[in-house]
Amino acid sequence: MKSRYLLPMLLAFSLVTGCSSYADPKIRGSLFDTDILRIPDRYHGVWATPRDACGVSRDYGVQILINETSIGNTNVLRVQGYSDDTAVMIDLNEIYSPTTKRMLFLELSNSGNSLRVKDMADKKVTVLKRCPWRLLK
Repeated sequence: MKSRYLLPMLLAFSLVTGCSSYADPKIRGSLFDTDILRIPDRYHGVWATPRDACGVSRDYGVQILINETSIGNTNVLRVQGYSDDTAVMIDLNEIYSPTTKRMLFLELSNSGNSLRVKDMADKKVTVLKRCPWRLLK
């Protein structure tokens, strides 16, 4: 009888605490260049960590604006996708050093409310939360 309530309780707890699940990396498939130089729509918007950094203009936390062709003020040079997953690899042109490229791995949680960003240069991983508003088109 008690086990019947365990799964719904765990699911509710994960929603309340903000735990995020991601697709199994074993099913990603092959990495390929996309036909168009655009970041997929599902990544567009304002992302922040911690969540209460959304919309804050002072130096607090991290906020990132992602749109079709840029992340923040940095332009996209290349977009690669996976054959069986929504994760993407993005090559960016560094603003302060135009000859330096930066590569980011972006992966959405299954719910679409968390974004895992891995900087391929230093392997640092940052998890951002979707801010309540989306970028207006």
